[in-house]
Amino acid sequence: MFNRSKYRTVAAAKYLGAKWMKSDTKSGIPMLDLYESYREWITDNATGCDLDMSGFAKKIKDVFPDASIKDGGVVGIAPKVRRELPPIPPKPQIERAIEGLLTIFFHTYPGSEHRFSVRQVLSELRPDESQITEEQLVDYLTNSDLYFQHPSKGYWLREWRG
Repeated sequence: MFNRSKYRTVAAAKYLGAKWMKSDTKSGIPMLDLYESYREWITDNATGCDLDMSGFAKKIKDVFPDASIKDGGVVGIAPKVRRELPPIPPKPQIERAIEGLLTIFFHTYPGSEHRFSVRQVLSELRPDESQITEEQLVDYLTNSDLYFQHPSKGYWLREWRG
């Protein structure tokens, strides 16, 4: 059984570290709003712990030593904001068609990724699918990090990633 009074401060530190970060701005956050948000977080995480305002203020000072609490507001912390990631560019249709063809080929012939030729892969191409030329397939295999050609024998291998 854990000591619930000790866990209260641990939960407060987890909340502060997850939702807030150190800031150089001079704008303050009302302490009461921060505390109410913390209590909602405690309820959502079903820890059943509560912490009074003075203990919460002390925990803010422990987690963020540079933060100051003045006139019912906390200065020196700001909400964490997730960094915007650039959108992933879509793959060209020919690249998706080649990857689909290779997937079908490796599924139909298990173990063939260790030794295959371009003609074997193209033989699995159905007439109703988009047609892939031998040059397009060779270009894809050459530019891919996942496949390489045997230097003397000429067949293709799939790189082993373990």
